[in-house]
Amino acid sequence: MFESLTCLNISHNKLSGGIPEAEEIGNLHLRYLLDLSSNSFSGSLPLNLAKLIMLEILNVSHNQLSGNIPSTFYSMVSLVRIDFSYNNLTGPIPTGGIFQKKLPHNAFIGNSGLCGEIEGLTPCTSGPKNSKEKILVVVLFFFFG
Repeated sequence: MFESLTCLNISHNKLSGGIPEAEEIGNLHLRYLLDLSSNSFSGSLPLNLAKLIMLEILNVSHNQLSGNIPSTFYSMVSLVRIDFSYNNLTGPIPTGGIFQKKLPHNAFIGNSGLCGEIEGLTPCTSGPKNSKEKILVVVLFFFFG
């Protein structure tokens, strides 16, 4: 039905709820743009958006999205521009694909829970280092406490 659709721009509306799953958007043959920005979408980013491997621009900014950016998004090899800014996203940004390129920090601004090796983001802390520090504190407490 929408085989020739190359762009989908539904930005600046008052849409709310979750972003439709892959059955609705992920199976489209979008090749240029998916712009869902400036709505009131909430919930997590659907994993199957990564099926849009021909997509060049993805903009989900200025919503109320939460959770992490799915690691499967690195497989969207045609992406040249992304914008995840001003949501409630958390966790490390994916590595690989567009995420390994030098990205503008404003693509992630306004998500205080995101971390990564991109300018403007807090570096992610590694689990083992924190665990070792906690063990050291416990050991010191037993010896000196």
